Amino acid sequence: MKFRPHIPLVLLLLGVTSGWGRAADTVVIPVGEYTPLIRSQEEPKVREVPAFRLDVHPVTNAEFLDFVTRNPQWRRSQVDALFADELYLAHWADDLEPGPNAPLNAPVLQISWFAVRAFAAERGGRIPSIAEWERVASVGIEMESSRRDPIFAQRMSAWFSRPTEEMMPDVMADAPNLGGA
Repeated sequence: MKFRPHIPLVLLLLGVTSGWGRAADTVVIPVGEYTPLIRSQEEPKVREVPAFRLDVHPVTNAEFLDFVTRNPQWRRSQVDALFADELYLAHWADDLEPGPNAPLNAPVLQISWFAVRAFAAERGGRIPSIAEWERVASVGIEMESSRRDPIFAQRMSAWFSRPTEEMMPDVMADAPNLGGA
């Protein structure tokens, strides 16, 4: 199965490493290397990342709705200000109604790191590390390295040249990258 990155960085906030019994919805990202974009001179130029499991797609509004239904403390009207700001789920119609601005199969947006951590923990997972995200983000469409993948470069250029969409598309709308085994 391939991992379906959605180019918007929402995925960087929402990926959940597995351990929660949904093997069909996760993929093994094999051991690999990545070159950090930002590093100190003392840090190695290339880092190895151990294998890990990652959800195939970003967390959807439907999945997050299910979570807040079971966990009222994470509903928009009830979340503690210490754990979320005023933009938390602001595009949802109500606490338990994503509404027309948040299609159920689109990635959930405007949530907090604390909510993501609680969501992942409830499912026996965790938020991926920066190294794990860098590893996943560096994989191309046709090649292991996106830096040498002309198709990846073409898709990124096309995506950046489009105006921002009013609503996020379905999480399965984009083609998967090379992904894991």
